[in-house]
Amino acid sequence: MTDTNHGSSLYSLIDDGLKDIKNGNTRSFSDAITDIRDRRKNTDNKSIKDEPQS
Repeated sequence: MTDTNHGSSLYSLIDDGLKDIKNGNTRSFSDAITDIRDRRKNTDNKSIKDEPQS
């Protein structure tokens, strides 16, 4: 049995992305990565990945 609802939600997400592109709601990949890295830093400006693993 095929889940047709899953496919329609995928097309909905693609449609949303195309609408964002059309409306100019995009940014460069490097800006997005910089934002992600900044958010991953904890309060004392040490990267989470630099902390010892428990």
